[in-house]
Amino acid sequence: MDANIRILAKVGTAVITEADVTAAIAGMGPKAQAYNSPEGRRAILDQLINKQLLVAEGDFVMKDQPL
Repeated sequence: MDANIRILAKVGTAVITEADVTAAIAGMGPKAQAYNSPEGRRAILDQLINKQLLVAEGDFVMKDQPL
């Protein structure tokens, strides 16, 4: 991994970086400006963490399900 990448959180094996937060904000269109503050960026990080937790939970539940 590039030494300049700032890791903000790890959820299982998933890594959430500063670039992930920036990309999520950039994809918001006109609403992006409201999140381009420390508090807004933290809210986006929290959402990305929650998303990864849901993915991890789904993976855990599905591993015991027959195909």
